[in-house]
Amino acid sequence: MPIEPDYLNKMQKIIESVNRNLSILNPEGVLTDLHELQVILDFLEREHEAQAIDYLYRIINPER
Repeated sequence: MPIEPDYLNKMQKIIESVNRNLSILNPEGVLTDLHELQVILDFLEREHEAQAIDYLYRIINPER
């Protein structure tokens, strides 16, 4: 299923928001820059939504 351009625009806004508020997503300092979020966006652009969600979950909950 193709990803709508509007969805990618929303993801970009989320990335920008997270960049401004890294401590909310990442209290342990796992995200040091936007590299991880760029990987997620790349997954989404290639229509790999499940991989993007899994990658984000591993960033948020690194113990699992």
